[in-house]
Amino acid sequence: MKKKIRVLEILHGLAPAGTEAFVLNTVDHLDNNKYEVSYLIAVDKRQYHQDEVERKGHNVYMTNDLDGKVKLLKHFVRMYKYLKKYGPFDVCHSHMDFFNGLNLMVAFFAGVKLRVSHSHNAGKIEDNKVVRYYRMMMRWFINTFANVRLGCSDDANKFLYGQKYFNKTKVIYNGIDLGRFFVEKRNKGLDFITVGRMVRQKNCLFIVEIIAELKKIYPEVKLKWVGDGDEREKIVNKIAELEVEDNIELLGVRKDIPLLLKDVNFFLMPSLFEGLPFALVEAQASGLPCFISDAVPQQTNSGLCMSIPLAVPASEWAKNIADYIDGRLPQMQLAQKEIEKFDIKSSSKTVAEIYAQNSLQ
Repeated sequence: MKKKIRVLEILHGLAPAGTEAFVLNTVDHLDNNKYEVSYLIAVDKRQYHQDEVERKGHNVYMTNDLDGKVKLLKHFVRMYKYLKKYGPFDVCHSHMDFFNGLNLMVAFFAGVKLRVSHSHNAGKIEDNKVVRYYRMMMRWFINTFANVRLGCSDDANKFLYGQKYFNKTKVIYNGIDLGRFFVEKRNKGLDFITVGRMVRQKNCLFIVEIIAELKKIYPEVKLKWVGDGDEREKIVNKIAELEVEDNIELLGVRKDIPLLLKDVNFFLMPSLFEGLPFALVEAQASGLPCFISDAVPQQTNSGLCMSIPLAVPASEWAKNIADYIDGRLPQMQLAQKEIEKFDIKSSSKTVAEIYAQNSLQ
């Protein structure tokens, strides 16, 4: 019997977020007869998806949270011990952005042949010297110890690996099961949705401001907000301050995203930065017109995205959105060939080929 390729996926955790969704979806579509997948997560508490992952027969190895130098050192020590105790692994695939290099250095010293770095986000260029030096150092570790460099978009690859190594990277689009999101007929209305963690990156307070401005034009406007995070209290306070309690519904973390997308009319994402947002792909697959910031990579646009500058105020966002809703702007159409790039069958096949071709050389 042919030996299975043993893969270790390395993540911050198994939370309900885009990176985790990509990894879980990809692993679900790998051939169990060819690949044996385990997870290493940098947390010390059980995770949202952990029961599901273990039920499917995957091992989950936990190190600890990375808040502090001592815990960071413990993470790498425990990772090395797991690699030696439960190995040998053919592949280590790290999804922790700037920590990828250090993770893959540990994998290198543990004798792992194929070490894959995966970029899932794009950020801003920092003027802060400390941040610049930190990123420069971490890029050195990544580009030294990774022998495959992947990312969810060109922007994400440039951000993590730098321009010097950009031509040595490959884009793997965040794949979804397109069939789950197809909507044959949708009721008309003014229901918006935003899906994502309640963190600064998602520009949460600005979302509330946009809905407050839209309320001046359409008093009946509604927003369903899916997600949770450390900005939740600020969001609740902002909702009260702008008196949009009746217009915004905070749904928390949900597993029924395809159903929720079918019951609304528009998608909102004014993010400060993104790699290639999973939720935006799902929204377009559901046929939703999407209003996004100009910080979201254009590689995500499958024909249903209107890009609005972050530099303009919420009132200008509301005006642009209203012009679209009321037909004063051309109506967007889904480009079938573009959305098909995000089919999970295609992206998982590419990942499987990378694992097989490189790990067995």
